[in-house]
Amino acid sequence: MMNLGFFYDEGLGTPASKHLAKIWYRKARHAGDFVASNNLAILFRERHAHRSSFHWFRKAALDGDGDAWVELAKCHLKGSGTSLSAARARECLRRAMRSRFITPAGREEAQALLRVQGVLQSLRYRRS
Repeated sequence: MMNLGFFYDEGLGTPASKHLAKIWYRKARHAGDFVASNNLAILFRERHAHRSSFHWFRKAALDGDGDAWVELAKCHLKGSGTSLSAARARECLRRAMRSRFITPAGREEAQALLRVQGVLQSLRYRRS
């Protein structure tokens, strides 16, 4: 199911159809594939449906997807689909770092975002 969603999403061997991709990703999610939640979130983000995107990234993260925690952190940093919150972003990044299911690129991005947040926080502290 996940693969069918991906084929429709990318137009591999079939005309691209975001609508059909969404249907197959939802079926995969209902069958227990948490990666499908992440793919749904990306589909919604591409359509600028930020609240729906945040909703699906949250589902993926709560299912254990470490990369989804990184995406949630970025949503909190931008206020995209949720409230702007550096504190929530940091917590999401910490959870990403603790996840057993995070790609090397996701881990690297989480580390970089945590470093940047630390630098910004120290600059704010110095200005006070």
